[in-house]
Amino acid sequence: MCCVMAGDKAHRILGVASVTPGVPPVAHHSAVADILTHENYYGEAARLLTDCLRRAEGLGARRVTAFVAGPDVRKLEILREVGFSESA
Repeated sequence: MCCVMAGDKAHRILGVASVTPGVPPVAHHSAVADILTHENYYGEAARLLTDCLRRAEGLGARRVTAFVAGPDVRKLEILREVGFSESA
């Protein structure tokens, strides 16, 4: 599942959120989420990811994981805002 935030006038892509099935052998029980937005639209990132997670409910995942590079503090903040918690 992929959701895109696009500008009204220029139709530029301003953000992308995705939720994909996990890798085997837990593919049927897990999913991986990701979010990327233009820095001017960080305020909309949580809403975009929440919408994508809602649309991906049909995947049947009991656990959704997201990966964050150490220096990407803003992405970590967005994921926390949506309800993710840090595990490692």
